[in-house]
Amino acid sequence: MKLFLILVLASMSLLAQTVGLNQSYILMDNGKALTVRSYYPSDEQIKLFQVDSYFFNLNRIEELRSNYLIDKDDNLFAVTSDGFMYKYDDYKTDSRIKDYGETFFVTRKGSVYVIKSDGSIHINSHELFEDKIKAEITGANYMITNDDKVIMVNPITGKLHFTNTEIEARNVKVSSNNYLTTEDGELYTFGFIKDEKGNYKEVISKIVTSLTNEITKVGGNYFFDIYNNIHTVSFTGLFDLGVENRELKVTNSLDNVDRSRMRANQVGSNYFIYNDGSVYIVDHNGYFGHLSTIEPRVGFTSK
Repeated sequence: MKLFLILVLASMSLLAQTVGLNQSYILMDNGKALTVRSYYPSDEQIKLFQVDSYFFNLNRIEELRSNYLIDKDDNLFAVTSDGFMYKYDDYKTDSRIKDYGETFFVTRKGSVYVIKSDGSIHINSHELFEDKIKAEITGANYMITNDDKVIMVNPITGKLHFTNTEIEARNVKVSSNNYLTTEDGELYTFGFIKDEKGNYKEVISKIVTSLTNEITKVGGNYFFDIYNNIHTVSFTGLFDLGVENRELKVTNSLDNVDRSRMRANQVGSNYFIYNDGSVYIVDHNGYFGHLSTIEPRVGFTSK
């Protein structure tokens, strides 16, 4: 594969952090792209990176996903957790793509191609599996197969974790990047943690809550309820940072605007935007806050 670096960070200290999930982008109505890192930038200067090397024709976008997009010329653009964007103009698959996830896609042969947090593509070949993978529900770090098996997708290693958990796909009400809700009032969160040896272990949690009937806006790693509370899910699967009955209202932040009664009008994988162009990030830890203010001329979000 030919790889072109199309965005260079000003500070080399930000390189290779490769943390979290849900790094994403904003496509402006003029075809320019802004990338959103998976974490709140520590440089306190550049909050959103503008990709100046490419102009995206919004009428020629084929697929818009959390950390990648594909245009009608079969180019794939991947966003890393550090804000880089890479272009693959000659990537090949073993067969046609059948199911799109937010950080991966599944081909008709059952191979799973994962766009990792560092922007590279990891191929899980169908030849490695005993049974053909058929995705029924797709998130960013999980999928549910047509026989209700849960497969976790590690966005850092690109590898699949076959779990013993089963969830009825037909019972899923809302699905997003690292959580889903069911018609039975259950909230499932999906995360990864490292063990003492540095290996990743999947974490699946189930909560029975009335929130499943109160969701109004669905982001990638968060959602808003009918009371304008924001609820977040971290990379490790922590819901609302593990604090019960916590009100997570978006109030006074770096932009000095009380938004507790304002409704975000656009949502992305790890960000949401208000009418005045204020962009709020939800980072890989589940923390949220004002990120930047842009011209409110958004063409597409990553969700």
